[in-house]
Amino acid sequence: MFAAAALNDPGLATTNRVMIGRTLLTRGAIKTVESAMEAAGGAAFYRAAGPERLFRDIQAARYHPLREGIQQVFAGKVALGRDVDVV
Repeated sequence: MFAAAALNDPGLATTNRVMIGRTLLTRGAIKTVESAMEAAGGAAFYRAAGPERLFRDIQAARYHPLREGIQQVFAGKVALGRDVDVV
């Protein structure tokens, strides 16, 4: 993802690579925080413990553009050479 962005080659292919990376990063981050919450047990839900805030904050990543479902459609259209602007 960072390598694609560092190419400084704006366009559909670069955007697609970055958005695929963003989706994978989001999935990994959410799973990591979920695992931390499970390991910490019920105490993780207390604000003083810390994981509660991480759990809450990482949920916002699901709603940043492009959301996962939309990104998957976008990537599919790019892979198939379809117009990404057509719904």
